[in-house]
Amino acid sequence: MKIPRFVSIAVLSVATVGVAAAQDAPRASKKSGPNITVPRVEKARPILAPEWGGVNVQYQRISAMQFTSDVSADSYTSSWNPGSSGYNYLRYFDAPGFNHLVAEPQLPSGARIVYIELDACDTNGSDQHLTLNTWNCDFLGACSSTPISTLTTTSGSCSNYNDNAVSQHINNYLGQTLLDVTFGATDGTNSLAGVIVGYILEISPPPAVATFADVPTSSPQFQFVEALVEAGITAGCGVPNYCPNNPVTRGQMAVFLSKLAGLSWAGQ
Repeated sequence: MKIPRFVSIAVLSVATVGVAAAQDAPRASKKSGPNITVPRVEKARPILAPEWGGVNVQYQRISAMQFTSDVSADSYTSSWNPGSSGYNYLRYFDAPGFNHLVAEPQLPSGARIVYIELDACDTNGSDQHLTLNTWNCDFLGACSSTPISTLTTTSGSCSNYNDNAVSQHINNYLGQTLLDVTFGATDGTNSLAGVIVGYILEISPPPAVATFADVPTSSPQFQFVEALVEAGITAGCGVPNYCPNNPVTRGQMAVFLSKLAGLSWAGQ
């Protein structure tokens, strides 16, 4: 039987809406995934007022496998088994014979670290714990005398330890960030699962003097327009104006999006 055209369109519209709804559905929280017999300790994460720019925190995980030992006697303990109980579907880095691991998060310049989490197991009964120090270092690797964050495990369980009071800007040209893990015990009672670094991608601070006469420093759009100018995305509509209320043509949109995304193609 031939389906009338208007019915086909209606069915297609419903299907399209369903796909869009699925795409727009929020992702599962960090609690989803394989069942864990040892519950994750969720601690309060207050909203941190940014110095400028966005407020959405993004997270980067540095797994135990990405850390490097500063001695040669390193050893991995692997137990990939999603069907088993506890944390056995993860891979831990135990410390038989060594006690020092280092890694560096790969974050974009201009980001600001606002959260650091240490995921580890500590079953030591002699008060020997695992410590994560996060250091701010210069481009030659010389680090500050005081870490920007310190997290230390406690005996008894596998858990997460976090610091949501940290505030450190990333400048990959002038400096670097070092994650420094020290094992208090080297008998396997301290083990590292990984580190999570939360960061905000911020908008650069505005200059003291406005670039355009029609977007003064008092304008709500001032900082954002100046960020586009600094990034080379816009030059306005003609000196000395930006024309903030003018519509954007498809051609102008192409310039904005291409420069913003850094689009390119293979050269000859």
